[in-house]
Amino acid sequence: MTAAIGIVRGIAAGERDVQGHLVDHLLQEPVTFLADRLGRRTPLGKSWVAGGLYRLVRRDFRWGDAPTLELEDAEVHGAPRTMRTYSLLRPLTREERAVEMALAPNDLVGRDAERADLHAAYHRAVTPLAKDTDGVPERSSSVPPRPISTAAAKGRLVSRAVIGEMGIGKTALVATFLSELPRDTRVLSIECSPIKSEIPLAVLCDLLREATGVGVEHSLDEAAAVFRGLLGQVSIRSQSSERLVTRLAEVATGKQVQGAAEEEGGHYRRDVLLLGVRYLLGALALEQPLVIVVDGLSWADRSSLELVHELLKRDENLAILVVLVTRPDERVGQFVEGLVRIELRGLSPEEQVRLVEARLGVRDGVAAVCAELLPRVAGNPFFLLEMVDALLERGTLEIVERPDGRHELHRNERAIDRGEALPSTLEQLIGDRLRELPPSEHDVVDWLAVAGGRCSRPTSSRSPARTATRR
Repeated sequence: MTAAIGIVRGIAAGERDVQGHLVDHLLQEPVTFLADRLGRRTPLGKSWVAGGLYRLVRRDFRWGDAPTLELEDAEVHGAPRTMRTYSLLRPLTREERAVEMALAPNDLVGRDAERADLHAAYHRAVTPLAKDTDGVPERSSSVPPRPISTAAAKGRLVSRAVIGEMGIGKTALVATFLSELPRDTRVLSIECSPIKSEIPLAVLCDLLREATGVGVEHSLDEAAAVFRGLLGQVSIRSQSSERLVTRLAEVATGKQVQGAAEEEGGHYRRDVLLLGVRYLLGALALEQPLVIVVDGLSWADRSSLELVHELLKRDENLAILVVLVTRPDERVGQFVEGLVRIELRGLSPEEQVRLVEARLGVRDGVAAVCAELLPRVAGNPFFLLEMVDALLERGTLEIVERPDGRHELHRNERAIDRGEALPSTLEQLIGDRLRELPPSEHDVVDWLAVAGGRCSRPTSSRSPARTATRR
């Protein structure tokens, strides 16, 4: 069977039931006129999409060319005389979407100085230390040097703390920076979860798993073999090596060697773990420059915070950049004390307008629409973009094509008459968006809230919420 599909975007007036579905709704013209004309002109085996919808979803699909349609009787139905169309080919894969996002730096507006700071930190980390007149690398740290390898110095350990309020753009800044790194750079990125904030060494466990692929499904012997192979690249006394390997394997797998905790004191086990992590990161950095990102540091457990703080106090001659991402928080303040801070401010009005223009691919009408929104969002880019997306979905805002072919962001007066109030806080906006989800998606959100943070694909595929949704 072959079908021809034409897709347009319109406004529906009606009411929602308790499950969030539109009931007794009525499509407002000229959407039925446009849908009929587009459906008639679309060839068999093709899916054509009108320009207004294309601009909202253009980054999620692969597109082909389609002609601009001339519409007869357009004036009678209050529609434009021409309709720009695009041929929908297929959705982007996860990998393709990541590449598309990496190639869209214009979405990061007003962060040029902060991005330059991160690149300068990376350059400092990968630049070999200069030597003094005695041939010894210069050191600025007061911590006594304890080289983890006999190999020549390849750089230095550098750390930065990216600090800003929720939605200010910390994660977007770091993601853009990571996408611009040289291809030979190894990136270890982990995200702290509030559900793990009271679990000792949870962040360090995630870091070890990200670095090695070892997890709870591995035995202690399997994990030890992986760590033994990695630590074999650096010079460690054989007697100490097995203790380090065993401790790293315990933390990564969540299992414990029987009787080890009773025989060894708590401080000794902490020192062994600290030394093991140093050697492991050193082994990785000997192969290629290493960038470590810890996002959501305000949710990190205290024992991991202490170990990370201790690691960053040491002076290592290896190309390692550590980026800690956090909201302003008294709990983590002492652990980022002394680090170079990259503090993100709110965007200026001009930058906010540019941000919306870049996101929508439209310039005309954006400044006028943003004039009402900017006082509410207080320079927060995530709040602004979510507000614009919500208004587009409700039909309060539209992207229309003018007779000269240019596109304009336009306020729909009929939608404004419905009197829908705009959210006044970011939390309220997110709550409103969640309430609009159907029950099956609510189940997934509830499950993710309990699971905490990101989860792997095998974990998500086993979730009860996913099973219920399939049914």
